[in-house]
Amino acid sequence: MAKDPRGGDGAPAGYGRPPVATRFQKGRSGNPKGRPRKARKELIDASSLSATLSGEREFYRTVDIREGGKPVSMPIVNAIWRKRLHDALTGKNRLLQREVLQEAEALEQRKLEADVRRFFDLTAQKTQGEARLRDAAARGLPEPELLPHPDDIHIDDLRTEAQIVGPTTPAELGKILHMANMRDEMLLRSEHAERHGTAQHMGADGQRGCTWQVLAHYVDRMLPKRFRWTEQRCRSLMLELHGLPTREIDLRMKAALAANLIAWKQMLPLTADQEWAVAMMERAVRGRRG
Repeated sequence: MAKDPRGGDGAPAGYGRPPVATRFQKGRSGNPKGRPRKARKELIDASSLSATLSGEREFYRTVDIREGGKPVSMPIVNAIWRKRLHDALTGKNRLLQREVLQEAEALEQRKLEADVRRFFDLTAQKTQGEARLRDAAARGLPEPELLPHPDDIHIDDLRTEAQIVGPTTPAELGKILHMANMRDEMLLRSEHAERHGTAQHMGADGQRGCTWQVLAHYVDRMLPKRFRWTEQRCRSLMLELHGLPTREIDLRMKAALAANLIAWKQMLPLTADQEWAVAMMERAVRGRRG
């Protein structure tokens, strides 16, 4: 058995008798920094909160319940509704069953009324927007920017339904226009790859096309109908690119890359690393231009 390296009382070191060098010393704490403090909970001054806000916070505070023997987290209001529906389903409380059915009917009635109001509001908005477009065209003025655009408001008179399929805010419009620019750039990349012999082809059923061209059509189908290519527009773009010299194609590729870098920085919040990567790409683009 090993001896105590520092001698001490000369007894052998072993179970219950660690070496002197590693023993706690008298008068000195084994944990000089003390027990770490617990994180302090954020105190909320209830006097500064309205009754409505306080109640809303409590309603949507997350609680843990057990369902099917498994823990489930949900807001308090959801847990209350689930408990009420479960009790009504068991049939033990007839009065509760009647109340739940009445509340369900009231919810459906409110939803129906909201859908009808939305139908008439969007129908009026579409009619007014179309009138503004006709008036601008008759006066020879540029088309006003309407959000939502009348062409993006779809009205179903038979079902009394109305929906907006398109941008409703300037931010949404900017994202959709960016996607449309990416689609056009993909068609440009397709022509560029074909010119330089780097095109990769994909497709099925005997119809194969350049990967960039296939992706361009895929992105086009993701856009709202108003922003999609028409068959004539797509054909004219392809013919235009096919007739350009290779040098012009290369210059357009560099310009498109630079424009996309600017759009990314404007639309997306970038981290420091991403900012650095974008700056390197911009420097590369400027070097190619030179």
